[in-house]
Amino acid sequence: MSAGVQALVVLIGAMTDCSDGSTFHITRLLDRGRRRRPADSNDVIARLGWRPLAEPVPVRLCPMRVATETPSDRS
Repeated sequence: MSAGVQALVVLIGAMTDCSDGSTFHITRLLDRGRRRRPADSNDVIARLGWRPLAEPVPVRLCPMRVATETPSDRS
């Protein structure tokens, strides 16, 4: 499942844990031909875990769309 998906875990308010139990992250879909979805990165993080960088890297984001998917839509 991890092929075609990358995720960069980020701190928001000094936390990586979302209120729903998932992890704050930025998703990069590398292979849309495999029908990967942004939600697939949650599965990758849960299964493989993540490692912190040696030094924090500031990231400036500009949202391109607002997710309308709810947790119940992912099943």
